[in-house]
Amino acid sequence: MDKTIKFLVDEFKPIEIYESESYITLIVENEKDISKKLKNLARKFEINKSLRILTNNELKIFPEDLGVKIY
Repeated sequence: MDKTIKFLVDEFKPIEIYESESYITLIVENEKDISKKLKNLARKFEINKSLRILTNNELKIFPEDLGVKIY
């Protein structure tokens, strides 16, 4: 598993992760401490794609294709 994806899994504890050409999308249970976790991510990794973080409820109303499920 890519080091960045492993970090995202360890740090955010997502339910699912999707990757498309432009985005990495994390599906999380809740938004607790997201800003703190994002600061840690920015210090450790340079991500070449946009990072989207959605809750389960937001996923239901998000119409766009999320890409390929990778976790």
